[in-house]
Amino acid sequence: MRDPRIEKLARLLVEHSTRLVPGERVLIEAFDLPDPQLVANLVEIAAEKGAHPVVSLRNTSVQRSLFRTATETGMQLIGEIERDTMAKMQAYIGIRGASNSNAMADVPAQQTLGPAAPFETRAAPIERRPIVTISTGLAARAAIDKPQPQI
Repeated sequence: MRDPRIEKLARLLVEHSTRLVPGERVLIEAFDLPDPQLVANLVEIAAEKGAHPVVSLRNTSVQRSLFRTATETGMQLIGEIERDTMAKMQAYIGIRGASNSNAMADVPAQQTLGPAAPFETRAAPIERRPIVTISTGLAARAAIDKPQPQI
């Protein structure tokens, strides 16, 4: 059964936070979500607005293994691919749902924070849109239940 609060949140992110218009590209990146409904709603509403959604579903356990074993060349490659993807977007919506906030604790800092780290390399600017990142749980519930200003 579809939760109308999730659809309301998706509509808020697409129509208010990113203000997508026809022809724009939006990267929807989701980490560790237990249910894909929010991502599916974001895709449907973005497409309804004439935008072009691109989805990346990620898993922290997989990221952990990748980062723990990656070489500097591999990390640079990941960063370049992600930078090139971000450079083609006009908007970004990131959703975090990790159940274990310490899942990456044993990954050496140089793998995630060093000069070859993919998130250092991926920082391509999105010119006219804010980057919207939410975490599921209490923050998401607060966003759903809070009255929104009329535009």
